[in-house]
Amino acid sequence: MEQQVYDFHYLILKEEDLVTAESLKSKLLGTDISTRMLIPIFQDHNDKVEALIGQDFATGTLELTVNIYRGFNLN
Repeated sequence: MEQQVYDFHYLILKEEDLVTAESLKSKLLGTDISTRMLIPIFQDHNDKVEALIGQDFATGTLELTVNIYRGFNLN
């Protein structure tokens, strides 16, 4: 356990430069990982595709991804 604390301390120093008791605790408990839900990720993707219609994407691509999104978002 003590070695894990040292390892995480070193890792945080490399990544974030500031080590706090809270950052060490969250690393040890595994609660430092942020999660994203599928629906917001898909919506973000669709927004980006829509902005690039005619440049990098065709209208059909947006229609396809919007239909997939609607299938997931059956609230």
